[in-house]
Amino acid sequence: MQLLQTPAEYYDHIRRYSTAVILSSVFGVRGAHFQEPKVKRLYHVQDQFTAIMETGATPPVDVFPVLKSLPDFLSPWRKWALSIRKEQRTLYFELLQDVKDRIEHGI
Repeated sequence: MQLLQTPAEYYDHIRRYSTAVILSSVFGVRGAHFQEPKVKRLYHVQDQFTAIMETGATPPVDVFPVLKSLPDFLSPWRKWALSIRKEQRTLYFELLQDVKDRIEHGI
């Protein structure tokens, strides 16, 4: 229905739908609109993760393990990775806690 009402926003509608399927099947949460906070947060987290995984975004620390030993002021990617990890974990654990709360209350 949203696609018929605002066809110019087709890309967001498709993204929202795919996210809604994941939220619904994994966490039992609806994502009826792209502007819903959980949908937006999930996309923000995924966009951040995708950005850091792009080729060249970070040094190849797996290929050159010595890079892991660099101090923080010479390895800004570490701070970026840790902030993404924190944001991902916060979101996913909040969603998990919502599921546990609903189960506890029989919803």
